Amino acid sequence: MSYALVRPTLVYGEGDVLINNIAWVLRRFPVFAIPGDGAYRVQPVHVEDVASIAVSAGLADGDVAVDAAGPDILRFEALVRILHRAVGSRSMLVKTPAALALAGARVAGFIVKDALLTRGQLDDLRAELLVSGEPPRGTIRFSEWLSQQQAVLGRRYASARTRHQPRPALLQGSNT
Repeated sequence: MSYALVRPTLVYGEGDVLINNIAWVLRRFPVFAIPGDGAYRVQPVHVEDVASIAVSAGLADGDVAVDAAGPDILRFEALVRILHRAVGSRSMLVKTPAALALAGARVAGFIVKDALLTRGQLDDLRAELLVSGEPPRGTIRFSEWLSQQQAVLGRRYASARTRHQPRPALLQGSNT
């Protein structure tokens, strides 16, 4: 039996958490802390591109391991500035030491009862683990999607914690 391994970079689209919640913070808080210099890169990929890449990989003959990455590579600071403009934010963008950004994320996380940013997530982000070394397979440009979503993006907080908690009804059904 063959396998297909698809490694997505920074997934965005309907129901995403990270991009939506950056926009949510930009809409609601007077300051947005950019950890460190913000020069680390991300490579957003639309969820529909990820699905298409996964189907293609699954249909391939033999074993396949591919990155699912979009056509745009952005510095994190640039990504935040693009979102800042798109949602009409008045937040002040401030580069801060990582520890201060994490402390701010903990305070905001206390308000929403969720973890906005963990040390591990920040380390992965700064290590550029959300960038592929392969040619992009995704075709949907982040800017095109954003122009269609800017009015609704970040209007509601998307909880990562509740999204990853098991649903009791599903667990009860699996015991029979």
